[in-house]
Amino acid sequence: MPNTIIGKGMIAQAFLKSASNNCIFFCSGVSNSKETSRAEFIREIELFNKTIKNKTVIYFSSYIAESIATPYALHKKNMENIIENTCDKYLIIRLPSVVGLTKNNTLISYFIKMILNNKVIKIEKDARRHLIDVEDVVRITDYLISNNCHNKSISIGSKSNISPLELIRLISNELNINQIKYELCDGGTNQYSNINFIESILPKKDAIMHKSYNDKLIKKYSKDIKRLFLGDQL
Repeated sequence: MPNTIIGKGMIAQAFLKSASNNCIFFCSGVSNSKETSRAEFIREIELFNKTIKNKTVIYFSSYIAESIATPYALHKKNMENIIENTCDKYLIIRLPSVVGLTKNNTLISYFIKMILNNKVIKIEKDARRHLIDVEDVVRITDYLISNNCHNKSISIGSKSNISPLELIRLISNELNINQIKYELCDGGTNQYSNINFIESILPKKDAIMHKSYNDKLIKKYSKDIKRLFLGDQL
């Protein structure tokens, strides 16, 4: 039977190419990690309850659901609990910062927009982030489903992390923009999740395990994301 995809954003569009069958990919949840609106959280819960009955549910959560107590993180953890208690068959995928061809406020797109508009980017000194290509999200999720990895919460992401300052420097180099405005601020979190399970089942030479993964990801998407933003100005 065909899949059901809930949502229209970057991750939802990517799963139109999924090789899995008879799954419901719930890609319409709150995606902004800075979200604080209770109404947005309730909207996701209500939508979820309408769509999950008698389905294999694939839910996309966040690395920070297991480590931080922001409203967004607590909401994601609550959604995980709802799924575990109401779904007979599910797979919870915890994601870091997802990178793809989009103009939304995901990390890389946000940085590119700020750089193109010559605006000051506030960088927290202690922040570290993991990245994942949206195409790798689809590839690895399909792999997990095909290997019957059900009723689990699994984190997928690159093995190496990177600071936001390193990211904007990589982006500026790729876009040949020498002048970037940024302000270093105190604070920041080291985004982390245990990826031991993924390491144990993926080939050792899988792309997300390479030290150069983050560099290749910035090279793959930066110029095309720039074109998206510049297209709005034409």
